Amino acid sequence: RRCNAAAVTHPGLLRHPTPDDERRHRRLTAGLAAALLSAQACTAGPPLPVGAAHSVSDDAAGLSVERTAIDRHSGETALANVVTDAVVSAGSRLSGRAIDFAAINSTALHGLPAGTALTAASVRQAMPYPDTIYLFELSGRQLRDLVADNARRLYLLREFACAGGQLDPAGDAERGFLHFSAGLRYAVRFEEPVPGSGRVEGLTLLGEPVERVLGRRYTVALPSYVAHGRAGWDGGTVGGGLPADMTGHDLRALAAASAEDTGLSIHALLLDEIAARDGLIGATTGASKDGRLRVSVPGREFAGCR
Repeated sequence: RRCNAAAVTHPGLLRHPTPDDERRHRRLTAGLAAALLSAQACTAGPPLPVGAAHSVSDDAAGLSVERTAIDRHSGETALANVVTDAVVSAGSRLSGRAIDFAAINSTALHGLPAGTALTAASVRQAMPYPDTIYLFELSGRQLRDLVADNARRLYLLREFACAGGQLDPAGDAERGFLHFSAGLRYAVRFEEPVPGSGRVEGLTLLGEPVERVLGRRYTVALPSYVAHGRAGWDGGTVGGGLPADMTGHDLRALAAASAEDTGLSIHALLLDEIAARDGLIGATTGASKDGRLRVSVPGREFAGCR
């Protein structure tokens, strides 16, 4: 593997630094951090023990590869909570903009084996794709409609092989379902166990019912994968076994028209936030389910999947 170096000029060395210079510096600093992490991965030795500069994951919170493979498509996911909350926190610091909400697509999440050292390499194992974040300015009304679209994309457990279905959740499933940060909370109800029929209930934005804030504007961080229109977010058919006439939002067009490509790596933001929390991934640092997404499906539970 080739390791690249990077250089950053601090805006303080300029004659008249501006707010744009400061914002550019934050992005370049994040880029340098990502480059250094990449270099570390090239030269890293054996995993460090607990209590060293990196720590091991706490699988009691449900961060395992096996748990994540199912949860990411069918409901709230501990790893998604960690990632999206880190994007809000670290992304706000490094972008110079206050981020209200963040989302991550389900297939970006792979999970961490219990006991794996949290190095740059293991973070990439948990989230293997090098996505960056785009910042969108969306109204409460737009978010309401986006979440309604998103709710239809959930998989039912009965669709997975562990419940007698045809799909392997670790490899076959892709509907572009988005997991959101803690400030966006809602429930999805299925009146019948039919894929694509999920309906949103009780959506709140920063603690307020969405119907009260339809005109308010929010800053929303989305991964480059969906900002580029992948996984059924290009205005066309969603796919993934849903009805052929079920189309999704066109986030690609929205991004091209008004979103800001920050260039900030989600990997770097996650590691920055972990470092700010003493290098630990556990229930006290957000690696748990807090009820931000609740899913109700009639019929029996499938113990083999849970």
